[in-house]
Amino acid sequence: LFHLSVEESGLQEEAWCSVLNTHCPRLFVWRVEKFKIRPVNENDYGHFFNGDSYIVLNIYSKGRGLGYDVHSWVGSKSTPEEYTTAVYKTVELDAVLDNQAVQHREVEQYESCLFKSYFSCFR
Repeated sequence: LFHLSVEESGLQEEAWCSVLNTHCPRLFVWRVEKFKIRPVNENDYGHFFNGDSYIVLNIYSKGRGLGYDVHSWVGSKSTPEEYTTAVYKTVELDAVLDNQAVQHREVEQYESCLFKSYFSCFR
């Protein structure tokens, strides 16, 4: 029951439309703003503000199809409302992707090597 409600709300999330229409490797970044997610301009990828929370989706080639890594990134000064929204939206995105994504939680200054590999500012 929970899965259906999460998937249903995910299908209404405008931000996920571009994901569902993507058929090749690509990186997406969204910022949480007042319980909503907003796309980040590609020129700003890798620039994370410590008062915010973000969702990062890496779509990569996997065999004959695509694989998905979805990360929620939490800034050290992010509010509980923001990081809770980021985590919920990460679960929602996974549901929209038929539960094919691997979910990761990233905390400012303790990011995984995988997460850092997406952005030149971490190298």
